[in-house]
Amino acid sequence: MNKEREILEFQVLRCITKIYKSFLTLNEDLKHDHANQFEKLKDALPEHQQIIAQAEFLDDAQFNYLRKKILDIGNEGKREIISCMENFEINFKK
Repeated sequence: MNKEREILEFQVLRCITKIYKSFLTLNEDLKHDHANQFEKLKDALPEHQQIIAQAEFLDDAQFNYLRKKILDIGNEGKREIISCMENFEINFKK
């Protein structure tokens, strides 16, 4: 593999990794916000705890499922781009 291609692949993979790390952060933010909102509901409506518990959808299992999907999609994107790049000869302007 030529040096130009290695450099380009590294930069592309770095950017994709940055994107899906951002999605992981958003996923964590969503879980935190979800938990905060449901705590407010539980405090405001103590007589409806059972109904509130039924409505709570973003539990640890769902959070981990979404996290895994984000990682799978990011890794698949990396593989597809690297595979596609094999069809090109890459040279940089010097």
